[in-house]
Amino acid sequence: MTKEKIQHNFFFILLGVMTVAGLVLLSPYAGMFFVSIMFAIIFKPMHLRVRHLFGGHRNTSALITTLIVMMVVLIPLGFFGFQIFEEAKDLYLLIANEDMGNGIVAKTGTALQRYAPQLAPALSEDIGQYLGKGLQWAVTNLGVIFSSVATTMVDFVLVLFTLFFLFRDEETFRKMILALSPLQDAHSAELLDRVEAAIASVTKGTILVALLQGVLTGLGFALVGMPNPVLWASIAAFAAMVPAIGTGLVIVPAVAYLALIGHMSAATILAVWGVGIVGTVDNLLRPMLIGRGIKIHPLIILFSALGGLQFFGIIGFFVGPVVLAVLFTLFEMYPKIMQSHTEV
Repeated sequence: MTKEKIQHNFFFILLGVMTVAGLVLLSPYAGMFFVSIMFAIIFKPMHLRVRHLFGGHRNTSALITTLIVMMVVLIPLGFFGFQIFEEAKDLYLLIANEDMGNGIVAKTGTALQRYAPQLAPALSEDIGQYLGKGLQWAVTNLGVIFSSVATTMVDFVLVLFTLFFLFRDEETFRKMILALSPLQDAHSAELLDRVEAAIASVTKGTILVALLQGVLTGLGFALVGMPNPVLWASIAAFAAMVPAIGTGLVIVPAVAYLALIGHMSAATILAVWGVGIVGTVDNLLRPMLIGRGIKIHPLIILFSALGGLQFFGIIGFFVGPVVLAVLFTLFEMYPKIMQSHTEV
């Protein structure tokens, strides 16, 4: 083995070892970094307008855009996260409060006794059992997600710092990626553009629509006086990603509950709200927001969001679909890249 060959092998072994070490060091912040990239891509058009407004001054425009993201997105997300946890605990206690006769199951059982006395005992017991288990699971898992206030605050600050530099040095990072990529420059540039479009379309066309439907569901619940509207809004946001069912998974049982306890006007209002307001958001907004990006089946988006929650906590709701969007984009680019490689 020649000296040059030994040096060549040593360099690549050292490069591999240090790459693995670097990935291990950065792995605790992978979710935070993904979220920062996602927000940087979503707010890129706004940042370009802000930069133009301030005469191309990179530091000022990056700072202002970061502050806008903080006020519009990150602070409300943090507030709603802790509010969801508190409401989940309150709802669990309300369901468990059957000895005083004023829990949800007690009210439902009374209504069933009036309308279907032969089914009331069995159905009331089943409802109490399933609701109790479901809310206990929710409280336990939400507690894991929101228990570490210090960690959440550190991640919050790190996202803001990362966003600032992603906005300010976007062209520098892009040139660095193109220089390091072993692909042809044209393919690397196209891949970056398509990944950006995929992340933007999946985030805006699926996650943003789901969040909006969740917010509207929560507003409808608050409008008719249903307890814990923020909690149900978060559940509706997940349900909105379930194909063919969507927010009906939350709204229909709520309408049935209101009707059973005799609040027919509230049940009617919530039903009309669900069909007329919440139900039309998906049909009107999703096609406009997806645009030219990759289209992924909603069921895959749902499982990617759930998987992201398991690995990254609450920010995994965004990270999971983003990772899948990048993966599907690579699948789309694969035939073209292989064809050009064969021609060469």
